[in-house]
Amino acid sequence: LIVSGPIVAVPGSETDALVQITDVYATVAELAGVTPGTVPTEDSLSFVPSLLDPTIPGSREMVFIESFRVGPGPGADLPHKYAVIDPIWKLIRPEGGGFQLYDMTSATAEVADLNATGVLNDEQQAAFDRLMAYVPSIFIP
Repeated sequence: LIVSGPIVAVPGSETDALVQITDVYATVAELAGVTPGTVPTEDSLSFVPSLLDPTIPGSREMVFIESFRVGPGPGADLPHKYAVIDPIWKLIRPEGGGFQLYDMTSATAEVADLNATGVLNDEQQAAFDRLMAYVPSIFIP
């Protein structure tokens, strides 16, 4: 996500704050001076603090991303897939099933699936379990 404008305190800066597209609603509402609660924002968290200071951690601990196709047309029969991401780890449920785990801080990032063998070290297993706990139960096979 790229943001530009007078609210960006440090032009050209980057932040590690996790945001998702729904967060744009709460952010724009805050920037417009809308009183919180007067506009339904559902799962939206403002990232204005990160625009003011890119060193401030974001409000989100994790981001849930899903992809699915509904209705007729190309790809309509593809299975549902999703990912759960925190600042270090990414857990993916690909179309083929199973779960892939990636360390996003490593040099191999999304190249080396740490769960390919089904054997994780203690740190990886803790990350896997934490991310799985965030997955809504309707998505767990």
